[in-house]
Amino acid sequence: MLFGAFNLVWHESALRTEQRVKAADAAQDYAASADKEIRDRCRSLEAEAQLVCVTEAIKASRESQREEYDLVAQQQAARWTMIAGGAASIGLIVSLVGIVLVWTTFRETRRSTNAAIRSYDAFVKFESPMIDIDFSEYSVLYHNGSPMVLAYLVVRNIGRSPAIIIDVSVQGDESRTYSRIIASGEKLPLKDPFQFYIPESGAVYGFIEFLTAVSPGKKRVFVMGFEKMEHGWRASIHPNDILDHDDPYYDRPFEDIDRR
Repeated sequence: MLFGAFNLVWHESALRTEQRVKAADAAQDYAASADKEIRDRCRSLEAEAQLVCVTEAIKASRESQREEYDLVAQQQAARWTMIAGGAASIGLIVSLVGIVLVWTTFRETRRSTNAAIRSYDAFVKFESPMIDIDFSEYSVLYHNGSPMVLAYLVVRNIGRSPAIIIDVSVQGDESRTYSRIIASGEKLPLKDPFQFYIPESGAVYGFIEFLTAVSPGKKRVFVMGFEKMEHGWRASIHPNDILDHDDPYYDRPFEDIDRR
């Protein structure tokens, strides 16, 4: 672009010099024509008429010269206007190219950053502990005509890194605090049983709060289901949400659980 602008200015300068030479040549032609007219027409006249004739010839020659120079000046002004417009256009193009380059750099930087974040998140997710829970054993008793569960639970770490089990809580019973490290692939039997009544829905929720190397706190919510059979009760336990420490439901993990 800069080479194009330089070439345009150089070409205009050469053309301007050429036009000045042509204008000078034309002026000389007009002057020669005026001299010829004075010699051929004016000298044969009487003194008074001769003066008028010479004056008019010189005036006509000067007007022709002035018109020639005015034309050259107008042409040069028009071309310099075109050059200025071209230079402005080139500047605008350069500015637009600069804006595009800045935007492209910003876009690629953002893409690289997002890719790095996704890569890190994927790594953390892959390497994080995964806490699960199951029954070790359970029994259903009746207390005042209502079914009550006595359940021994076991926590498992099926992830790839250790976790610290802080506490375990079940609806209808008190929370149990442990603060125990559980390695990858390890099981942690919970010695104290949980006692709770079976509601009409047959679903009882609980959670396990634990820490990881990269998280200040997580809660694994789980649900225990109880179904009355012909010869007793059938129970199952299923993992549910994992709540991060900044989750709005972290301090109330059982609230609106069916709509989450």
